Amino acid sequence: MRCEEAASLMPAYLEGELPEAKRLELEEHFSSCFTCSRKLEELKRNRELLSRERDNILKAPRMLMEGVLEQVRKEKEILRKRARMLKTGFLGIVFTLGAAILTVLFKRKRHQPERR
Repeated sequence: MRCEEAASLMPAYLEGELPEAKRLELEEHFSSCFTCSRKLEELKRNRELLSRERDNILKAPRMLMEGVLEQVRKEKEILRKRARMLKTGFLGIVFTLGAAILTVLFKRKRHQPERR
């Protein structure tokens, strides 16, 4: 077996996914190739480190996500308040304009002489 093939099979070897014959061939290669056996040990160490540190690695994104979600909630509440204020202001303007129009119309009718 060549080193390139051995290197490509290392992840499957560590996962226990190789057929028996291929696994034995790879182990034979490791016993006679210092470079590949060293690469395998390095890969094992890296996988162990990642496995141990997985929770720490995932904490930062979770914390970041929670912070972003909290900010989104705050922004939504601000937008709701603004919408309520705009709606209230708009209704106030409509009622004021309505009252002004009615007042003008009522005064016009009172001041117009009757036609006969």
